[in-house]
Amino acid sequence: AHISHWCRRASDRGTPYAGAWNHTTNIWENDTRMTSPRPPPTWPEDASKQSVLSDVIVDLPLNELFLLMQGGYNDFRRKLEALNSHLDYRSTGWVLTPLPTAELEPTSRPVLNSVSGLKPNMMRKTTFISGKHATTEFSKLLEIGSKRAVVESYVETKAPYGDRSQVMQRTSFESIQDDTSDKKNGKKNAATRMTVTCAIIYTGSINGMIKGM
Repeated sequence: AHISHWCRRASDRGTPYAGAWNHTTNIWENDTRMTSPRPPPTWPEDASKQSVLSDVIVDLPLNELFLLMQGGYNDFRRKLEALNSHLDYRSTGWVLTPLPTAELEPTSRPVLNSVSGLKPNMMRKTTFISGKHATTEFSKLLEIGSKRAVVESYVETKAPYGDRSQVMQRTSFESIQDDTSDKKNGKKNAATRMTVTCAIIYTGSINGMIKGM
């Protein structure tokens, strides 16, 4: 629970954001926050620029763990946002259509109950308040299957140095043991490996001491 918050907290001090990347025109549209157009960050393939924050095995089938972590405003998410002192959680849910540029409705808190309708390239926009400011998180479903799923996320902020860096996170789910549950006694025998990796993309000069924090 604390891993995602650690990766976010360096960039969750921004202001409300209502922009979106237009892949046709290659510019940010309706962007009220960023001072200059820039595309979404690209995940660094160089392992030295990545930091593994968590690598754990969870005794749940892949689909159940995915829904727990990425299924929207379920009970786990509600408790996690409260633990991190995040307020006003809003989300589009996973969609193939372009993400809305307008501010999300306060009641926009969908809960995903099945992975059956998920497809690669689906995206999700999430906003929440942390402290006095807001964060917008964009997530993309890179892979989804019975054996493996990968979600890539990044945040946008106008916090100090927010125009010079972008925080990215990849969460992978890998089934390492199929579900052979004993339905009579309710035991689950499945296991899934979840790995959370973070990267900070620098797009401008930043004081070396700040980078090391």
